[in-house]
Amino acid sequence: MLALGIIVAVAILLVAITSGHSGVGGRGNSRRAFEQADALLLKAEGAMMRGQYDAAYSLYAQVPRLAVQSGCYLFEAEAFYGMARIHEKKGDLPAARQALESALANRKMWADEKPNFERLISNMLDDVNRKLPK
Repeated sequence: MLALGIIVAVAILLVAITSGHSGVGGRGNSRRAFEQADALLLKAEGAMMRGQYDAAYSLYAQVPRLAVQSGCYLFEAEAFYGMARIHEKKGDLPAARQALESALANRKMWADEKPNFERLISNMLDDVNRKLPK
């Protein structure tokens, strides 16, 4: 009877671990954060395509916290890059520069995943810096 109880307990633990249940190692929270950040980025890009910059900014602004919580620093960079694009469109170049610098801050955590993205952000940062008064 004791052996059956141990087997059931191990089976429950394995199901919890593989399903990402938040009660085991916090994986559920990071998975949920990942999914939420991903969904917010998609919604933000849609709003950008429709020219709804304030709505897009609001969505992008929610992503960095979730991205860090999930461990997906690429999402954080994508959100800051999106915010930088909006700042640039609105003519707020200092804010665009700050957002681009924030996008690059954790590049060691994501640059191998998307190396051309680092170059894209760096090029935009160079352009913004050229436009800023000296």
